[in-house]
Amino acid sequence: TDEAVAAVRQVGERWAAVVAAEAAALAPRAPGRQRAPLSFTALVELHTCPRRYRYGLVDRRPPTDREGAPGPLPPAEPADGRGLGIAVHAALAAAHEEDPGPGGPTVAALTAQLDRAVPPLPAPVRAEAAAMLAGYAALPVAGLATWASELHFEWYWRQEPGPVTIRGAIDRVARAADGTWWVLDYKTHRQLDGAAVERYGHQLRLYAMALRAGLGAGPEEPMRAALVDLRQARLREVSLDPAAQAVTTAWAVRAATRLAEGDFSVGADFPARPCAGCGYRSACPERRLDGAEGPPAGPAQAPGTPSA
Repeated sequence: TDEAVAAVRQVGERWAAVVAAEAAALAPRAPGRQRAPLSFTALVELHTCPRRYRYGLVDRRPPTDREGAPGPLPPAEPADGRGLGIAVHAALAAAHEEDPGPGGPTVAALTAQLDRAVPPLPAPVRAEAAAMLAGYAALPVAGLATWASELHFEWYWRQEPGPVTIRGAIDRVARAADGTWWVLDYKTHRQLDGAAVERYGHQLRLYAMALRAGLGAGPEEPMRAALVDLRQARLREVSLDPAAQAVTTAWAVRAATRLAEGDFSVGADFPARPCAGCGYRSACPERRLDGAEGPPAGPAQAPGTPSA
């Protein structure tokens, strides 16, 4: 309806005004702290193994053992490795942009987006993607009014001991008839276990905090967040209560502080770091020796690497 479109535009103008005011207020930024924006993936990597973060993302050195060292987040698993997750995300974003009003896009409108994929999807991949989209359309959140799809942001987050800039992209921001905001993140993983849900809970809480800051919304304005498990056609809601937000804040600030202080040592704080599959294991002076891995190969310490 015209009223719904006008309401969406009004909120968009409100967002733009808040972002402009925030940018003006924050220039110049405080010296001596982390300045490069941190993505959620970077925060997870810092919590997984700070040394691997340094080798790959700070020093930009190629893996010394093998290419394709696994990252901390398991990728979505397409049926034949040819972009199922990308195709489904693109279809959802385009369909909700074309039909942002309450009610949402139909199953036919969602699946029609798959035919726009370049290169064309193989028939088995298209069939699997279509099944995911049909399941999604049956979820209540599919029919909420869409405020934004693929909302990219950088959030300058004032925290102690220093500010942190968080970069991210929210798959979809929706709003219910009662005014509740929804932060939604699509997942196409074959399995979302408890550890993955907990990890992605940090992501959604950070995104919700960023959205609230960008909107200039107070704590009284209702907001919810959920992972959309597309393979199971299931909504996995993430708590945004103050206690959960405090846990995520501590989690993010701990990683950002390590980066700001240049502390990439491991010590005894990362017992589950994935040394066996790491592309830097032969160069790392802190790799785990789990019997089968044998003694470190090459120099005891990689050039330019600080002592632990």
